[in-house]
Amino acid sequence: MPGGAALGLPGPAENTVVGRRGLLGPTSRVCHGMVIARSGHHDLPRRSSCSLFVVTGVLIGVTVWGAQCSDEQVSEEELLESGRPALPRRVRLGALLVAGLAVCALIVVRGWPHSAKSHHRVALPSTSLHTVAPTAPRSPLPPWPTAPEACGGDAELPVVSSTPAKQRTGIKLLVGGVGLGTVDFDSGHIAALPNVHPRSGEYVVGLLATSQTYAVSSTCATTGLPSVSRLVRIGTDGNTGVVPLPGSLGTVFGDGPQVWGVTFPDDLHPNGFLVPLDGGKRVRLPAGFWPVAITRGVVVGNLDSASTGGGSLVLVDAATGLLRTDLGAGQPLAIGHGVVLWAADCYASIDKPCTLHRRSVAGGATVDYRLPRSPGFTAGVIRPDGRLLAFTLERGTPELRYQSGHPIPPADVAILHLDTGTVDVVPGIEVPAKQAPGLTFSADGRWLVVALNAGTRTRLLAWRAGLTRPYESRAISGLVWGPPAIIVLPPRAGG
Repeated sequence: MPGGAALGLPGPAENTVVGRRGLLGPTSRVCHGMVIARSGHHDLPRRSSCSLFVVTGVLIGVTVWGAQCSDEQVSEEELLESGRPALPRRVRLGALLVAGLAVCALIVVRGWPHSAKSHHRVALPSTSLHTVAPTAPRSPLPPWPTAPEACGGDAELPVVSSTPAKQRTGIKLLVGGVGLGTVDFDSGHIAALPNVHPRSGEYVVGLLATSQTYAVSSTCATTGLPSVSRLVRIGTDGNTGVVPLPGSLGTVFGDGPQVWGVTFPDDLHPNGFLVPLDGGKRVRLPAGFWPVAITRGVVVGNLDSASTGGGSLVLVDAATGLLRTDLGAGQPLAIGHGVVLWAADCYASIDKPCTLHRRSVAGGATVDYRLPRSPGFTAGVIRPDGRLLAFTLERGTPELRYQSGHPIPPADVAILHLDTGTVDVVPGIEVPAKQAPGLTFSADGRWLVVALNAGTRTRLLAWRAGLTRPYESRAISGLVWGPPAIIVLPPRAGG
């Protein structure tokens, strides 16, 4: 189809030859090799009156010439219509002349301009042409807001919509960071613990709540694998004391009344060890085993070795170091109170459902949960009664206000009901991708407490079911390194 035909515009001229078996019918003939051409245009261009008279004269001449040609064919026509008398030559000539004049008149009427303003126009459907308004180029999104954090880094800031507490929560906290102190969530009162004086470049990065409380510190000078620079024991009376370390340790685990130092495998030492801090015998762990936590006498971690295919989640006896159970491929999400939860077929930055598994370390059936998206980078926390899991859940789409520089979307703080499988999203908290908040439940289990790394301070929030926004307490000033270390202090007798 010609380009203009699709829009109703006149296309290139199409010449139709009228020949012996054309529009004149099967009995017509070409007289002296003459052909008649018809233009494919529907409108004639504008011409002067002189040009029209010239055309008229030419057509009259053609008509007279055609009459002579017709006279030469009279014998053939008379043969085709035998018995019909031939008309006189003058009558036939006059009829042809009148017909020629009629054709000329028709051409003059159709071709003559109707007015001085009547130009050659073609009506177009209203939808055949579209006016596209110029659009301004989309401005790039601003980078995600950041603030300086400990050890010379920059922390991407969480996006929070909160409100001051409108009811008493009764929450008392122990919070790490550049120092170690207690916080009354309702009043916002902060008190530094006595006799705890962090050294330059040292930060409290972990807190353990066993029969006693321990604070784990590390320094910015640490390179490669993490290491413990100091361990402080905090008694129920608030008194503190430094625990001597039996050599270099990667981290510290607690389970009930027992506390272990942990060494990780490396290129020269494929086996790590559990080192009881009460002076007991150390336990050799399987080669390539990376422990994550201890609960009810069982060490949970990942085993990277050719014998298991790599990346298997396994259970190891804390007393003997022997392998108990291989749970298969997966990453641990939460460990505690004798339960392990791990994620399978979950991939960061891929918006699709994935499976979460739950199993007792003592054995038994495995319970599966279907999550709408992948968990975030936060270690989850199980409520002491084993009915709720707090964790982060990646959002389905990237942040539309800021440019994060990577495809992984931010995350929500979420709560999974382990008895029903339903998921509640805590409103008003948006955690930057690859960041992890500190999570814990209040002593009575009614509140979820969230500690956010805001670079130069730690933000404290509390939420329970029914609130449209979390409550926020007074922030703790001071640089933060990684997820804020936070635990809930048990209530004192008499309040």
